[in-house]
Amino acid sequence: MHLLQLKILRCNGAWLSLVERSVRDAEVTGSSPVAPIKFMKKQLHLIYSGRVQGIGFRYTVLDIARQQKVGGWVKNLDDGKVEIIAEADEDLLKIFLLSINQHFSNYVNDLEIRWLPASGELNVFEIKF
Repeated sequence: MHLLQLKILRCNGAWLSLVERSVRDAEVTGSSPVAPIKFMKKQLHLIYSGRVQGIGFRYTVLDIARQQKVGGWVKNLDDGKVEIIAEADEDLLKIFLLSINQHFSNYVNDLEIRWLPASGELNVFEIKF
C-alpha cells in the first residue's frame, strides 16, 4: 500500500475517502512513461465545509504550506466555507492535503477537490481577506 494511503487510513472521518480517491486517481490518470505525473507541478483547488472558520484554519494552512514550499492562497468564503488554491509538485500537494486533513478531520464535513494544471504564477502562499 502506498505511504500516502496509509496516512489517510489513519485519519478519522468518512469524508477522507474523497481524499484517498483523489490521491489514488491523481497517481493513475495522466501518467506516462516519459514524464511521471508524480514529478509534475499541479494545482489543487479545495473547498472545505463544516466548522472551518474561527478555529485558526487559515493560519494553520499557511504554516503547512510554507513548511512544504507550496504556493497559493487560502481564504474564508461568505457561506462559511474555506477555499484553497495550492500549487507545487504533485507529491508535495498530496502531503499538503494530508497534513490539513490530519489537523482538521474533526471539523470538516465535506471537501471538494479538483486537480488542475499548474498556472506557474503561485510561488508564495498567503491568506486572502
